[in-house]
Amino acid sequence: PETSNGTDTPLTVTGTLRRHQHGPTQFRLAQATLHTHNTPTTWPTPTTQPTTLPTYAFQHQRYWLNTPTGAGSDPTTLGLQHTNHPLLGAAIQLADSTTHATVFTGTLNQRTHPWLSDHTVTGITVLPATAYVDLALHAGHHTNHPRLTELEMHKPLVIPEQATLQLQVMTAPLPDSDDLRVTVHVRQESDAPWVLHATGTLSAAVPAAEADLTAWPPADARPIAPADVYTELVARGNEYGPAFQGLTAAWRDGDDLYAEIELDPDTDVTGYGIHPALLDAALHTLGIDTSPSDANEPQLPALWRDISLYATGATTLRVHLGRSGPGSARVLLADAVGQPVAKIESVALRPVETAQLAASDTSTHNRLFAVEWTATALASDGGTDAGDHQAWTILTAGTPATALPESI
Repeated sequence: PETSNGTDTPLTVTGTLRRHQHGPTQFRLAQATLHTHNTPTTWPTPTTQPTTLPTYAFQHQRYWLNTPTGAGSDPTTLGLQHTNHPLLGAAIQLADSTTHATVFTGTLNQRTHPWLSDHTVTGITVLPATAYVDLALHAGHHTNHPRLTELEMHKPLVIPEQATLQLQVMTAPLPDSDDLRVTVHVRQESDAPWVLHATGTLSAAVPAAEADLTAWPPADARPIAPADVYTELVARGNEYGPAFQGLTAAWRDGDDLYAEIELDPDTDVTGYGIHPALLDAALHTLGIDTSPSDANEPQLPALWRDISLYATGATTLRVHLGRSGPGSARVLLADAVGQPVAKIESVALRPVETAQLAASDTSTHNRLFAVEWTATALASDGGTDAGDHQAWTILTAGTPATALPESI
């Protein structure tokens, strides 16, 4: 009011702050009061500059994940059970009371499981025998028979580069026994016959873990260069990619072999009892300890006895192989601090028949086929049927002509 003294201008006074009142609301109320007293309000308009359009085409891309729909996306909707194994998608216990069998099904190919392509024999991709071990152990765990007392390989499984193989693991009680028989069958196409690749026996009793490997490395053992091991294996035909080259250190002490294994960090171990690439690498030093007659032939594990798994999810191993003969050994596996992971009472290597592998490799069967365009000769105008089989092109403006063909 003091500032208006001496002027003839009417004055309206209002407050923008009031005790215990919401500040923005009180400010807008004061502004409204001024407006009702004919006091003009200056609304500042910020200056804006037009923005140029981008130089590339607008891209409309959704980032929402499409949830699979339909009964096939969830095995439980088909009356099956989840198995939580990367190679086995579902399981079902058969209703037949005479067999009491449980069937596990799944698929495998090099696209969804790229580590498979790193295990080759004479240039042919072969499923490692350690994968059968993990499949059988998983089936045993699912059926409360976690001890794999025996597993025999019957035929190597060649994995074509583009094909998807159907996998079936089945367990069934043995006659007059509490043990289970386990089989592994594979086929390439839905109408192809199933091929038996491995058979074994599962038991419910698991023995106590062996002494640990905390005293490491062995004091009197002689070092072996891992590079020398892989050089010799490649010379024999056993070729390994990064996923399987897990041997980082090795030693020899008389008939005993020791090794340290580290799985490739890009290989996911989720769902596996023991990843096949990790277990396979644990046996690589055994591959160079074969009889002279087998020195120039590729070797693969063929017979396993008494396998017990004490821990899952391992990515590093300490390995003790007690040799029992050329290409055979008793194997103790421990983690990075020496605690037990698994025990294999016996594993034996067997030479691979490369001719059999080549015959089983279907990836080369279609290489001689090619897509070609074959030109077709046009009918001559002077042919006997030329007048009877003439082609007409009808051009119309607007609606199609329907009466013209009949008139022709």
